[in-house]
Order: sequence, then structure tokens, then C-alpha cells
Amino acid sequence: MSQFSRNAGGPTVRPPTFVRITIGLFVLLLLFGAALAVLLVRERKSIEIAGGWGWLLGAGIFATAAFIVLCGERRLCGHRAVAT
Repeated sequence: MSQFSRNAGGPTVRPPTFVRITIGLFVLLLLFGAALAVLLVRERKSIEIAGGWGWLLGAGIFATAAFIVLCGERRLCGHRAVAT
């Protein structure tokens, strides 16, 4: 066996596939949220002319995304409910 082995530092530990996929989905969610914010700002005149329903839709999408991110973060970081 060679003195200079490829695994001299021990086996490389990679995060589980679930964690990598979840983090990737969070990044995509943040990118789409930023794109939605830019779209809402650019289209604000037409939204206001149409009666403002676009603002409600945008707020609903942001609230749903925030809920998904917070629930996912709690799940990944291992937060558990404490029974009293």
C-alpha cells in the first residue's frame, strides 16, 4: 500500500441527498421570489389600474413561500415540539 493514499484524511462525508435537494429547492424558491418582487415593481401601474388584485396575489405567494421556507428550515435543523 502506498504511503500517499487518496483517502489519507479519512472518508469524505457528504450531506444526504435529501438535504442537497432541499437546499437547492430553497435557493430556487428565493430566486423566484426575487423575480416576482421585480415583476410586481415593474408592473405596479397596471396593477393599480386593474384594481390592486395583483398586490393581493403577490402577498399570498410571498406568504406561502415564507411558510414553506420556515417549515422546511425547522424540519432540517431538527426543531422538535416540547411536550409539557
